Amino acid sequence: MTIDEARARLIRLGAARLDAREAGVPQASDYIERLNAAFEDAHAEYTCAAVTEIAVLRRELRRPLAA
Repeated sequence: MTIDEARARLIRLGAARLDAREAGVPQASDYIERLNAAFEDAHAEYTCAAVTEIAVLRRELRRPLAA
């Protein structure tokens, strides 16, 4: 999964949580619990993708310049 895909998934899940809250879905419902778990997973995936992208960029910046 690319960082853009991970970010989009995180945003979609955040919007779904907000929609559920605004619709009055009880916080203790199974739906909200599954949604929160999916959001936490998506957050971890996004964080991992971001850290990986930073590491790749750092590696690229440390390469010697081509002559």
